[in-house]
Parts: sequence; C-alpha cells; structure tokens
Amino acid sequence: MATMQSSVQQFDGVSPVLRRINDVLNSTISIIENVTQASREVFNTDSIQASRDELRDLESEFGQIDQALGRTRQRMEQLRESMSNGAEESSGLKDFLSKASKIVEKSGIKDWPKKIFSEANNYKMAGNTLQAQTGLQGDDLEAAKTSTKNLYVDNMGENLEDVANSLSTVYQITGRTGAGLEEMTRAGLLLRDTFGFDITESIKTAEMMEKQFGISGGEALDMIIQGTQAGLNKNGDMLDTINEYSTYFRKLGLDSSEMFNMLANGSEGGIFSVDKLGDTMKEFSTKVLDGSDITKEGFRAIGLDANTMTSAFGAGGDSAKQAFQQTISALSQMENPIQRNIAGANLFGTMWEDLGYDGVMALANMNGSVE
Repeated sequence: MATMQSSVQQFDGVSPVLRRINDVLNSTISIIENVTQASREVFNTDSIQASRDELRDLESEFGQIDQALGRTRQRMEQLRESMSNGAEESSGLKDFLSKASKIVEKSGIKDWPKKIFSEANNYKMAGNTLQAQTGLQGDDLEAAKTSTKNLYVDNMGENLEDVANSLSTVYQITGRTGAGLEEMTRAGLLLRDTFGFDITESIKTAEMMEKQFGISGGEALDMIIQGTQAGLNKNGDMLDTINEYSTYFRKLGLDSSEMFNMLANGSEGGIFSVDKLGDTMKEFSTKVLDGSDITKEGFRAIGLDANTMTSAFGAGGDSAKQAFQQTISALSQMENPIQRNIAGANLFGTMWEDLGYDGVMALANMNGSVE
C-alpha cells in the first residue's frame, strides 16, 4: 500500500513536467515544420509528419495515464488486495516515456529523463519548504503545494524552490491561503521578474493599500504594475512614495486609482520624482487643517471661507475631495500670477515653490488610465 501511495505521489510530481515536455515537443515540431517550409532541403518532411503523428498518439496515451492515476487514487483501499492491477495500470508510464524519448531524440533534446525525475523530487522538496516556513497543515498546505505547481508550470519564478519561498513570504505577510495566496504570489513574482521589485516590499505595499483604500491585494498589485508601466518608478521611488503618502491622499477623499493617476499626470508634467509629488499632497493635507493665519489668508485670497473649507477637509471622504477640487479650481481662476503664487504658497507651503503652478495643476488632474 505504501509503495502504491509513493508511486502516485511521484506521478503527481511528474505530471506537470510531462505536460511541459509535451508542450515543448509540440513547439519543437512546429518550428521544424516552419523551417522546412522555408528550406525543404534541410529536413525530411515525411519524418516530420511521422513525428507529429507519434506526438498525437503520445498525447492520447498521456491522457489515459492521467485517468489511470485518478482511478488509482480512488481505489487505493481496494488495491491492498490487487496491487498487481495498480502496477499494471501504472506501467503505462514506461511506454509513455519510451515513446516520448524517441520523439525527443528526433527533436535534438537530450538528457531529459533525468530532469523529469529531478523535477519530481524538487516538487517534494518545495512542499517541505512550504510546510517548514509557514506551518500550514491539511487542506491549506495541499492548496499551497498545488499553487507551487501552477505557478511553476506557468513559468513563474526561477525554480520550484524559488516559487515555494515566494509563496511562504506572501503567506507570512498577508496570512492568505488558497486562491488568494496564489493570486498575490503570482503578481508579486511578475513585479519582481519583470520590473525588479523585491517581492517583500511589493506585497507589503499592496497590503498597506488594501488597508488604506479598501481594495483587494490583487487590485493593489495590478495598480502597482500599471503605475510602473506609466513610468512612475523611473526614479526607483514609487513603492516608497506609495507607502509614505497614501494616507494623505486618502485623507483628502481620494481613492487608489485617483492617487496613481495624479502621480502619473504630475510625472508627465515634468516632475522627475514622484516622492516630491506625494510630499506636496502631504503638506497640503496638513496645512488645510492647521487653522493657521497663513492658511486662512490663502483661502481668503482665492475667495473661499477658511472655516468652511477646514470643516470640509476635516470630514474626509467626498466632502474632502470636493473641497480639494474647489481649492484647485479657485486657484486656476486667479488671473494675477503674483497673487496666485502667494495664495498657492500659503496653501501648499514650500512644495508650491518646487512644483510651481503648472506642476500642481498637473498633479491635481485625477483622470487617467490606471484603474
């Protein structure tokens, strides 16, 4: 019984690798066919077609093996008395590997059998890593192991151990399990492998955004990807900016999409560092609530009542957002540039001097493609 269980577990580890090899074989033969169309003297087309026919037979047999393994799991108890039947069904794997080997040899790929069983052993090691680093048990652990396979087969991560370590990191930060853990890890690996973000930092940033703006971790990571594509990390400070200044955007009643679009518009307006844009929102959100004479004078200069505006900003949510838009609109309508600069400095502090009127107007634009 124990022998059959270990065999099934081994086949489970091999199965995703076989599927990947099957995909490689398809791609290899397709490439050869395409090359042959360009130069028929290079390859024998009859041989290529024969390989294609053998591959179709191979795919059919692979499906039969998969079904046999499924039946083996369901009849594990029955196989106590009929181990020979289970061995007979499982023996189809040898025929499969033998036929696959012939096609692989024709395609010029060598040493692949050793790699298959090495991968199967790596699956087991990755599962051990998950259990040791997370303490997961039962269904949660099995789901995490399945996620390891899913992500690896989808070409995420450097190897199985890397994927397992990444899943462990995301679990430790978020406490997620199941599909949520896989979703967050997939996005974190994409950010790391595509844009060079440290997975710990990107996941922590997504968690912070989730708490600040009430969005899901997956949505937060998707916005980080969109923001990076929009050029917000050109100075390498996007994640730090989001972590430090998200709370000030939220205090002004702005949501996560509006924050990213404002940063993108400010960046496109000529401001090199998004950190400076975030600092502008921090200084403004602080000054409009401080009740100082300078702030009151700033509101009076643009024709707004300071007490009313302070109350609106203090209420947060839509009230604060409308007050922000009203302030920006009033500033934009001032015709005297000298008086406008004085009012802007009173309301935005030293950051008005750094960004200037055009920079603040670009930052205040909430429209954009990030969603």
